[in-house]
Amino acid sequence: MKRFLASSCLAMLAVASTAAAAQDEDIPREVVDAFITGGSIVASGDSSGGECQPTSDEEYMRTGQETICAERNTVVFLGGNTTRNTPAPAPAPRRPTASPAPTPVATPRRPTTPAPAPRPIAIPERCAPSQSEALNMCLTFGLGSSELTDRARSQIRVFAESMLANQSTERFVIAGHTDTSGDETRNCELSQARADSVVAFMVGLGVSPSQVQAVGFGQQALQDGIPANDPRNRRVEIVRGSAETGAGQSCTG
Repeated sequence: MKRFLASSCLAMLAVASTAAAAQDEDIPREVVDAFITGGSIVASGDSSGGECQPTSDEEYMRTGQETICAERNTVVFLGGNTTRNTPAPAPAPRRPTASPAPTPVATPRRPTTPAPAPRPIAIPERCAPSQSEALNMCLTFGLGSSELTDRARSQIRVFAESMLANQSTERFVIAGHTDTSGDETRNCELSQARADSVVAFMVGLGVSPSQVQAVGFGQQALQDGIPANDPRNRRVEIVRGSAETGAGQSCTG
């Protein structure tokens, strides 16, 4: 019986460790590459995982939690490049008409290769993109702090390396957001400080300062469909473009 109880506790602790590791999962590099190069990333709305297991007596005494749940994942589809507003090419000037040329012999058309189907990729549900031009960087900070955690530095490195490897020349806004918990002025300052920390780290990795702009939005850009005080509103997003061209107005004015 003692051996059985010991084995059960070890199994539950293994489940808890697996769940904790899942919560630290990074956004895959191929998702980051797709975003940096202008590709489309579409959330399917389908989720999986999130199974809960009872905690061991030891874990319950330590945390007070009766169950521990694995993080839910969502599926996103990586497609082709998004449509950009590029000017249409100017029509070629007309040449003077001449005598009709002989009718060319029609050449057989080569079969066209169909566009590849969008690829499904699983990412943590909390990292799902909120709009087509923005991607949640899925970063973590110290409580009430702008100090980057080791996990955040690892994830930021993925974004920086993608920009450098793909020779991206596009500009991005690093947008800090909070929920409505706490003082509004403090939330604004904190969101700006966190965005500044991300930009500083990216520049230190070799990204051009002219390509990344830190903007704090505080609690004025909450996500749709979740409560205003939900921790999922505490996020840093990377947004295509600049604050002047659509990313929005900073909470600092």
